Amino acid sequence: MPTALQLRTLILSQPGYLVLTASSGEAAVRLFLLNYVDLVIIDQLLPDLTGREVAGEIKRIHSEVPVILLTGPADSPREPETGERLVSKGITPSELFAYMADLMAKQRSHACSNSTKSRRDWTVLRSGIGSENNNSRPSYQRWVEANIHSILEAAPDAIVIVDSVGKITLANAQTEKLFGYSKSELTGCVVESLLPERYRNLHLHHRTDFSAESRVRPMGTGLELFGLRKDCAEFPVDISLSPLTTAEGIFVICVIRDVTERKLADEQSKKMKEELELALQRSEKLASTGRLVALIAHEINNPLHALRGLLYLLRENSSLEPSARELVVLAEKQVDQLAIIARQTLAQHRETKVPVVTNVAQLLDEVCAVFRPKLRDAQIQVHRDYRSENELTIYPGELRQVFTNLIANAIDAIGKNGQLRLSIERSSGSDVIVRISDTGCGIPQENLQMIFEPFFTTKGDKGTGIGLWVVKRIVGDLGGRLEVISATTGKTGTCFSVAIPLSAADAAVRPEDRRGLA
Repeated sequence: MPTALQLRTLILSQPGYLVLTASSGEAAVRLFLLNYVDLVIIDQLLPDLTGREVAGEIKRIHSEVPVILLTGPADSPREPETGERLVSKGITPSELFAYMADLMAKQRSHACSNSTKSRRDWTVLRSGIGSENNNSRPSYQRWVEANIHSILEAAPDAIVIVDSVGKITLANAQTEKLFGYSKSELTGCVVESLLPERYRNLHLHHRTDFSAESRVRPMGTGLELFGLRKDCAEFPVDISLSPLTTAEGIFVICVIRDVTERKLADEQSKKMKEELELALQRSEKLASTGRLVALIAHEINNPLHALRGLLYLLRENSSLEPSARELVVLAEKQVDQLAIIARQTLAQHRETKVPVVTNVAQLLDEVCAVFRPKLRDAQIQVHRDYRSENELTIYPGELRQVFTNLIANAIDAIGKNGQLRLSIERSSGSDVIVRISDTGCGIPQENLQMIFEPFFTTKGDKGTGIGLWVVKRIVGDLGGRLEVISATTGKTGTCFSVAIPLSAADAAVRPEDRRGLA
């Protein structure tokens, strides 16, 4: 079971924020001192300090950083004394994200108008230089200055501090562990020695640019970065850069994180996604094939019935020789066996023995929910316009197959960054009309008359060619209509309209009892 801290970290990471966490007030202040932070969120109840005490320490270190204090309904509503914003723990994630964005925007605006003073104040606090009376500084700051080396050693990531010419002046224990060098070997070496040779010239250029315009930022945005160990083994890394202004000049703090496990997890996730895609395709093909088998089995019933009658008449013919009559009896037995196979096939395919009352809107939403991961990954927006939620007495599995095929085709046609529109309405007559439209590539006019033919597909190996054929047969069985409008220019895409009469209960007889399929 994840902890509250883990859950909040997961939620705050969704919009793309880099979230640093601490489980106590003291650890939070240490983390704040080691990183450039845009916003701080603190729980009122902490193991060692109260949320207001931690907020006060942070405000004394850097008064401009916004602080949000999470409070419960029973907490005091009094005005905060240290400038933090009080927010109830019942706030929704979307409300919290909007509030955070507003606070950070105001902070950046204020920082731009007072950038010189802010940089000077922050430099004094981080470097411990500029105060004539050391005792006048906050006690926590004096403790940090006295224990800065221990703080760096306790950091979970590798940290190196580089001077203006690119030489390493300090490295912590995690750097030794990560790269395999001792601190004495690292001190005085150029930082490029920790990178593979193919990156060194480019990094030298970027380092010069960073010195000219130093700011807190990740290194190599959009690029895959690698570190180089002492044994010449390469490994993927994330690197963050922060300028540090001191009396001796500008230094750069480099925080290096080994992301090998994260890369492996991403690759495994990608592989699983591809496997799920293949499984979904196989499932769609199997579902369509199962429907096709059931339809074929049903169609066989009529000629089997006729053949059985003909064999009966032939067997009762008095002029038939005894040897021929024996052959007719054998043929009748084979026909009976074929009829049994057809009945078994239909019995396995049929979802229910009798039609049931089905909410069309609910069924459409259930089908759409199956495709939710695929829609999210393809960044496809779903728009619903349900003006009617009529109930039909039908076999729901059949209508579900219709919606599944049409939505799957729409997603394939859109590809990426499109819209899927679902609408339900009542016609002026007595039909329920369901429209499934997309902003995809459209269907060429020459193919519109062929898309309902069995085994015709424009998807190559990905398509079975029987999905739309099955859809049309099912809609016809329900006494409904299937229409399609499509354009290959603009962003109108394709719209399938499924009109089902409210009297579909009259048509929703058991499949094996239907006398013919159009």
